[in-house]
Amino acid sequence: AIFGPFVTQFLLRGFKGSRKKTVFVLDVFTAISWFLNCLTKINIWAGVFTRGLLGLAIGAYSSIGAMYLIEIAPPSISGFYGSLNQIGIVIGQALYSFIAPSVDYMGLNYIGGATNVLGAILIWFVIESPAIANNNNDVQTEKSSESILQKKYFNGLLIGVTLMFMQQFCGINGILTNLSDIMNEAGLDLNPNYQSGISILSQLISVFIGSSLIDKLGRQKCWIISSSISAVSLLTRKQIEENGLIYALDEKFNWSNVLPLICIFCYQLGFGLGLGPIPWFIVPEYFDVDVRSKATMVCVCTNWIFAFTIVMAFPSM
Repeated sequence: AIFGPFVTQFLLRGFKGSRKKTVFVLDVFTAISWFLNCLTKINIWAGVFTRGLLGLAIGAYSSIGAMYLIEIAPPSISGFYGSLNQIGIVIGQALYSFIAPSVDYMGLNYIGGATNVLGAILIWFVIESPAIANNNNDVQTEKSSESILQKKYFNGLLIGVTLMFMQQFCGINGILTNLSDIMNEAGLDLNPNYQSGISILSQLISVFIGSSLIDKLGRQKCWIISSSISAVSLLTRKQIEENGLIYALDEKFNWSNVLPLICIFCYQLGFGLGLGPIPWFIVPEYFDVDVRSKATMVCVCTNWIFAFTIVMAFPSM
């Protein structure tokens, strides 16, 4: 996924900046990768290879989705449109958590591939980005000569990379990657996948709430509220596990199986209000169209580097 944004940049350059054609090619590529993933049943190394292709696709999608949404959004509600990117991510995560116990591995491949086939069809009903200059209805190329490595873009890149760092190191991917195990250890008599799906739905609720607030309250206030709720939820969960008044009440009333889950639920709720959606669409808002895709590529690439780091570090932490 770290290298996916470079694929998007290559396609945008090849299609003279066309977002529609780039998304279409990514949909077709990802559908093929999903169907090839069935080869895992024959050879595990084929599965490793196709998983790599899917990772590449995920990275490529993440560097165009929010950017495209911001570009087609009415200016007064660009925050709402930008939040749709995170809403799509959360719906996908929750969907797979709920269907995983009843659908086998091959079925999951078919569902993933069919979704991308549908996407390849539906993208042609979406308008082309108005950010791309048009001349006699022919999409022209972005100013490819403009370099992102200039002093005037430094602050925007610094803020974008920092927000991506905050998004990952607040722990979301570490928790999501191990969510089924965390839920299973809680001892609730419910399939861990269903438990994780329910937990993820709390983020969906908060993203819907946040999408209606971002344009009214502004990015800054939503970010502060989101970070505060997430921090309190994580610290409270640690307090439950180690010591303090809540731990004493937990010992007396035997709440231990429920309270950690409530804290994760609250954490997901807080994350969805700002930490989740804002970094994805704030970067395209900072840059003009001539360097927007390049800036997005840099920031999204660092996001996946941070994601890899935190997922690898989570078990030992």
